[in-house]
Amino acid sequence: MRYSRAEKLRTAQSCTLRYLVVLVAAIAISGCSPLHVVNGLSPSSHYQLTSDIAYGDLDRQTLDVYAPVGADGSSPLLVYFYGGGWRKGDKSHFEFVASSLTRAGYVVVIADYRRFPDVVFPAFIEDGAMAVAWAMKNADDYGADTSKLFLMGHSAGAHTAALLSLDSYYLAKHGIDTRDIDGLVGLSGPYDFLPITESYLPELFPEDTHFASQPVNFVSADSPPTLLIHGTDDDLVVPANSESLAGKLAAAGVDVTLKLYAGAGHALTVVSLAPPLDFTTQAVEDTRIFLDAHSRPTTPLDIAVFGATGEVGSHIVQEALNRGHRVTAVSRDPAQVELRHERLTVVEGDLLDPARVSEIVARQDVVVLSVRGVIGDSGEPDSALQFIAAESLVDVLSRQGDGAARLLHVGGAGSLEVEPGVMYAEKLPTIALPRGLEIEILGQILALEFYQKVDDVDWTYVTPPRNLTNGPRTGTYRVGGNEALEDDRGRMRVSRADFAAALVDEAEQGLHSRSQISIAY
Repeated sequence: MRYSRAEKLRTAQSCTLRYLVVLVAAIAISGCSPLHVVNGLSPSSHYQLTSDIAYGDLDRQTLDVYAPVGADGSSPLLVYFYGGGWRKGDKSHFEFVASSLTRAGYVVVIADYRRFPDVVFPAFIEDGAMAVAWAMKNADDYGADTSKLFLMGHSAGAHTAALLSLDSYYLAKHGIDTRDIDGLVGLSGPYDFLPITESYLPELFPEDTHFASQPVNFVSADSPPTLLIHGTDDDLVVPANSESLAGKLAAAGVDVTLKLYAGAGHALTVVSLAPPLDFTTQAVEDTRIFLDAHSRPTTPLDIAVFGATGEVGSHIVQEALNRGHRVTAVSRDPAQVELRHERLTVVEGDLLDPARVSEIVARQDVVVLSVRGVIGDSGEPDSALQFIAAESLVDVLSRQGDGAARLLHVGGAGSLEVEPGVMYAEKLPTIALPRGLEIEILGQILALEFYQKVDDVDWTYVTPPRNLTNGPRTGTYRVGGNEALEDDRGRMRVSRADFAAALVDEAEQGLHSRSQISIAY
């Protein structure tokens, strides 16, 4: 078989990448300093690091704090414990974890702790409790909100995070109630590993501590929501540990999610949190979805989405459901909505039927308009569905008066300014555009101009960039005004999943009433 030069290059790159992933994974297990290479490849300009802070008087009782730039006191607080078999590792090796999570808006604390053979169980758990207590006491100094507290760890660190979350004994000594923990994230952790017979473990866990060393023994109905991630090919800490803990939590009525990654080994679940390697598993996306869902306001919103079957609308529906909101998906053909969820209601509705629209939106806190297309063949901008729907919804909401739903309109990039006073639409070569697309773009601008004259409805015109991609949800994006945002390579882009995250953030926070905002990386 003959291969083109491009195909050979792609094959070589793929093999090199697989080798890199395996190599980094091996380094992660060993706890060696080459993980600094991964740290060096992970972006750092979006956070501020304060390192080597003492949380106790003993050796290795120090921690690092990573605060997102601009943290204003509302950022959730996450304390992370690394692995290494309770005898290896250093907090500085895991800066890449903080790089990923601070991008999503979390203040991240990574603590060192005493290790075997200097200490045995439960000394390192007690160190973990001290680190959490320090983080809670000093959170204000780093812009963190202690009402949104998460514990997370990998391998031995997941064991520490789990015991602190499930066994109230350790944190109670510091005046902290485990019921104040908003979520636990465990990556490849040992939670149910009796009998203890292998290698140095019998010395690490004295016989009279065996029951106390097993997180599964402390599950209760008060245990925090939990995300457990494990690789199916993990032969160091077998997946049965996560399966056992997930089963106990579910039986107690606790909100628990178990993610088993096919073919993943022990270290890949944490190494794949590194921004350069986040495509190797779903760990980043699954973790951020879980954290976001449990760090949001506890009161769910009622959100109606017009255009729920579209590429953007379907992501908005899923994002809102992931955060615990109740969603009404509106479609002219409900059969096209394939998603099923206990908080999802699918209804038939036509934006050209004001009476039906009024009936639907009357029960909502937020209405999302994510539609496109042209009605009729007049060839005029006012035949664009975005404009017609904007007029229809504003009229309905205006009539409903005080207490009417907020309106979030998914606009078009053509309305964004690429230079002062010049819209992107004005830069497009209209002679090369299909007439229907040109009408849609002009209709998007017409809709925005219409909104700018509306003062009796709470609206926000949420504008995507030129390029909406099928990339993963990272939880990272920038918010601008009416200007087109570019990344450091001059690209105007964002994934549909991250655009949906930004829109639902706006639905929850309501920061940009009667304004146009732009979303991009």
